[in-house]
Amino acid sequence: MTHAAEDRRACQIFLEFGGVILGIIAGMWFYDHGRGWHPFWAALGGIVVAILAGWLFKQVFCRLLGLGRSEAGNAAPAAAPAAPAESGARPAASAAGPEVPAAPAAAESAPEADASGDDGTGEGGHRPANLTEKPEGAPDDLKKIKGVGPKLEKMLNEMGIWHFRQIAEWGPEEVAWVDRNLPAFKGRVSRDNWVEQAKVLAAGGATEFSQRVEKGEVYDPDGGKGGS
Repeated sequence: MTHAAEDRRACQIFLEFGGVILGIIAGMWFYDHGRGWHPFWAALGGIVVAILAGWLFKQVFCRLLGLGRSEAGNAAPAAAPAAPAESGARPAASAAGPEVPAAPAAAESAPEADASGDDGTGEGGHRPANLTEKPEGAPDDLKKIKGVGPKLEKMLNEMGIWHFRQIAEWGPEEVAWVDRNLPAFKGRVSRDNWVEQAKVLAAGGATEFSQRVEKGEVYDPDGGKGGS
């Protein structure tokens, strides 16, 4: 028991004793001046007075002396330094962290860019598997696809793209790769929807743009681009 607790307990005992004395005096007064009170009731009245007086004295006088706070209240400040102990334990837990370095492992597993232009992130896409060095039969007029002019058609032929069906077979990864590997025309494949146009043309159909090309409304006789 702390020194403060001992002082508080001494104060309470002293005041309880004072309450008992006051209760005895009250019981005697009830018996002598209670207009015929029975000794039992006089004693009971004295006991009640003793209890109430002792409790009241403790509440008032012990608090005035600064001894009325509970042990829990006095112990509260001592418990406050426990917080740094918890924070101090964190470095011990993190000390085991370097044993499993997740970041370096991820870096080691990152694929390097290959010669096809695919860097493994999905941004480069994948080189189409249907590229050919030479056309299979007569090459298609790729200029019937909106967005493909004479210069771009030549670039596509050099990449191995000769037919509508080749473009029609591309998925998002192949479109991304071709978009990325057209130096002066990046983004043209997806922006002008080449795949959708090529599907129509490969099936023997015609688009509004291809009909204009056939009528000579788009390119001049010298192979340049005419009016739109």
